[in-house]
Amino acid sequence: MSSKLIIMERVFKVIGLMCLALFAMAKLHAAYGEQAAINEVKDLIASNQFLATNQIPNNQITKDQTSHKLNDVIKPEAALPKPNMSDWSQSRIDSFITAEPTSPLLGLLSIPSIRLEVAVFDGIAEVNLNKGVGRVIPSREINGDGNLSLAGHRDGFFRNIGQLTLGQELNITDLNGEIHRFRVVNTWIVKPKDTYVMKRTVKPSVTLITCYPFYFVGSAPQRYIVRAEKF
Repeated sequence: MSSKLIIMERVFKVIGLMCLALFAMAKLHAAYGEQAAINEVKDLIASNQFLATNQIPNNQITKDQTSHKLNDVIKPEAALPKPNMSDWSQSRIDSFITAEPTSPLLGLLSIPSIRLEVAVFDGIAEVNLNKGVGRVIPSREINGDGNLSLAGHRDGFFRNIGQLTLGQELNITDLNGEIHRFRVVNTWIVKPKDTYVMKRTVKPSVTLITCYPFYFVGSAPQRYIVRAEKF
């Protein structure tokens, strides 16, 4: 083999290794960004300002809201269809396969227009968001009044919520089998610290929250919001 071919072969190997390294760094950065976004929401929820505007008064808490136990877990795998993962990131697919949530299952979110059916878990722990979507605490219960805020990953179950338009329907089925129907009334993009989207509403509402842009590499700088009201 000539010296030129040897040099070219070595150059291509170096370029290949650099590409692999850049890809790995991008994946790690994205994973770090998703976890950072979750931690940011948790920090905002823990702030007194957020609690003051969103916490449900004690005299409005029902028995259903206090009946969940940490060990009262319903496994959704047998009841839910396998999600369409064709446009998910590979890391999200891997996380879905291995995730075993320990939080209570609250119900099922269904959005026919984007062919989404996903389990709703109590809380936004990473393991919950790997297997479904999570209720942001504190926010209302599925069968309560006010604003039910649900968070999901942009490279997983909430990949296509940007396709939702005004008037389209989303449904939530609670553990009693009752279906609660909502229609989309607004979509918008906010900054991560714009917690007003999770504030209590006059009408029973659902607010879907995910990072944005949907295909951004790394820590996404914005949040995509879908608001739907009960009808």
